[in-house]
Amino acid sequence: MRHSLSKFRFFAWAILSIAASLQAQSSPHPQYRQRYYVRMSEGLFRTPNNLSNPEFQVPGFIWVPALSIDVTICNGYDSLFIVPEYNMPVGAFMAYSHEVSNAEYREFVKDSLFSSQVLRPADTSCLRADETEDWKWTLYKQYYFQHDAYSQYPVIGVSHTQAKEYCRWLKTRLEQNPEFMRQLRNAWGENAWFEVDLPSLMEYQALYQVQVREPFQRSTGPHQYSDPLLEYTISSHKNPYVNWAEQGLRSNRGALLMPSQTASPFTVPVLEPQPAATAATAKKKKNQVPSASWGPFHHLLGNVAEWTSSPAENHLFNNISYTLNTSDQIIVNQYQIPTEKLLEGRLHSPQDLQTHFAVWGGSWDDEWHYLQASAAQFLRLDQRQPDLGFRPVIRFYKP
Repeated sequence: MRHSLSKFRFFAWAILSIAASLQAQSSPHPQYRQRYYVRMSEGLFRTPNNLSNPEFQVPGFIWVPALSIDVTICNGYDSLFIVPEYNMPVGAFMAYSHEVSNAEYREFVKDSLFSSQVLRPADTSCLRADETEDWKWTLYKQYYFQHDAYSQYPVIGVSHTQAKEYCRWLKTRLEQNPEFMRQLRNAWGENAWFEVDLPSLMEYQALYQVQVREPFQRSTGPHQYSDPLLEYTISSHKNPYVNWAEQGLRSNRGALLMPSQTASPFTVPVLEPQPAATAATAKKKKNQVPSASWGPFHHLLGNVAEWTSSPAENHLFNNISYTLNTSDQIIVNQYQIPTEKLLEGRLHSPQDLQTHFAVWGGSWDDEWHYLQASAAQFLRLDQRQPDLGFRPVIRFYKP
């Protein structure tokens, strides 16, 4: 009997020890860990008419045709809850070819005719020192603000509110442009109208389709990976539009960060003049291993993450109040009473769901998971970070 009791105590101690160790483990993303279902579809989000006119040009913007997308979306990489959605239509729109730069944002800040209560410069202090890696952030901060290409780097330290205000300012500028308005009226009539906004999650999926998936599927050249995202981001075939690399520098880990020793962790200047082609450079280019001819958008993935216009509301569902049925549909959980204690730490109140917005595209400071088209994060609209920027889109409508 004494032997059995001793054996029982040993097993009880072992179980408690294992439970304690599991409890002590911290998730890299505790705020998202097994807590939410994420849905891509926009609910009541207004879909534009399927307009497309190649003759209609807006400097800096590129047409994305109307298309349908299939996606399985999740948030934190340790989330168990993914919801596939198929054949979701996305109307035609125009998207900025690159993230808004410091020089472009400066024009918005300087415009004294466009007054607003939220108008203020970007938060340059967002590149603050990390408590555990002070040396790293010090070097990043020096590199970002002191580099010759600073004006062409993406603006950082901008909240969702400021990014939306930039879009409102840009719309005003376009309305004051006679050539733009003439093209708009000629294309779709006197009553045609437009809006400038941040892209929705569905529009970001369309950008990914145009930039990564379709070019990969069309390419006949050899690939290092069968997955288009792997080929786009970490293939040894150099991709000038991604500066995130798993096997070396260009992420924020394991890097030689001095400017004289490494490439920038931020945008490579897209307007940098290229040397004139010579017979030698043409021969060198001809002998290079061909890779996918990627789409026209610069740094869609892995440079700075980007704000979207999609709020957590209608996209993010906590796993206490909701569950998945056998058809992978999100339904109200009738077998769980969602008490305040259970919902603690989750986004669930109407105010929280309306004031947190999706961030997409991953950054140089993110794990590779967040570069995937299926991964989204949700941040409060007043949050400003050193690896977070934005790019506007234009949606067109006709009566």
